[in-house]
Amino acid sequence: MTSNSLEGITPAPEPARPRSIIDLLDYQRADVESDARFQWSCWARQTGKSFTKSLRRILRALSRRRTQIFLSAGERQSRELMEKARQHCQALKIAADFYDNRLFRGLSIRQLEITLPGGVRVIGLPANPQTARGYSGDVFLDEFAMHAGDRDIWAAMFPTLLRGDGELDVASTPQGKSNLFYQLRDNPEFSATTLTLPDAVTQGLNVDIEKMRAAMSDDVLFRQEFLCEFLDESSAFLTYDQIAACTDPTLTLVEDPFTLCDDPREFFLGVDIGRLRDLTVLWVFARNPSAVPQSEIENRQWTFPTVPSSLRASVPRLFQSTIEIRQSTIPDSNHSVSAAPDTPQSPASNSPKRHSATNSTASANGFSSPRSDAAASTPAASA
Repeated sequence: MTSNSLEGITPAPEPARPRSIIDLLDYQRADVESDARFQWSCWARQTGKSFTKSLRRILRALSRRRTQIFLSAGERQSRELMEKARQHCQALKIAADFYDNRLFRGLSIRQLEITLPGGVRVIGLPANPQTARGYSGDVFLDEFAMHAGDRDIWAAMFPTLLRGDGELDVASTPQGKSNLFYQLRDNPEFSATTLTLPDAVTQGLNVDIEKMRAAMSDDVLFRQEFLCEFLDESSAFLTYDQIAACTDPTLTLVEDPFTLCDDPREFFLGVDIGRLRDLTVLWVFARNPSAVPQSEIENRQWTFPTVPSSLRASVPRLFQSTIEIRQSTIPDSNHSVSAAPDTPQSPASNSPKRHSATNSTASANGFSSPRSDAAASTPAASA
């Protein structure tokens, strides 16, 4: 055939290429497609580990026809993780029913559940030794380094994997060395991967690393959160284990403080002063008159020294007996707090059980004031 005879012939179109329904970076695709039974994943913050792991477990659930149990550090984290799983089902057009109004076996712990085709279930729960028992299936431990009582959770959870070659994904960002997540990295039975922020950027994550480092303004935390370094806690005033022992992931968080205006319960407020670079944190708790443990009511963070006056005005009972931070300029080495004006001070001896949390946080910041502990531990009076 001569060249003249080729004129006017339209070239054949290129074959169609399938488009990915869910866009994944290289490291995410490798993780999703892995067939490892036991996975240990130490990934930097905001590199998509919960997104990736929830997708992996959804696909493994369908192919293996096994129940999936997601254990998160708390109820809020459990809800966020299950929302990612629900979005995956929608993107993949998987028929699924989502339930978020079930309580775990009579406890005040909300159990989230997605039912997939064939009766396969994905169950999301805040992790504790009680919720980790009684299931058979595959398990995903999300942010395992942050789990309080991780050894008890591990002992309660691991038999879940006994039958049917149960699979286990353990993923987290480092949180010191005094936890089971750190110890598992040398377990030869696990397929271990470490993904730092520079690793993720090399594989397509669009982030300006140096800008993030400069904005964070804390090289130690940057190394932990983004470079996946397990930092030594020996010089810390409080270790992560000590902090975790004082937390309870089953407490109920109230997002809107305005709903507390008509709450008849007794309130207690603790404050942790951020003197130099940390945030000032206020925690408000309500005493539950029943046998159920006290509920976490409010967690808000403000940069020192501003606490919104609108919040104090809206919930007067909460702040009638709390402390206020002086607005005047005070040298860094001499920050102080004073009792709110016109607020009667309750003697410390009248409330011996109300001091421990507030005293610990104040001491942890190197801050002391004769009046601050009494003020911060005084129960909020009725309006």
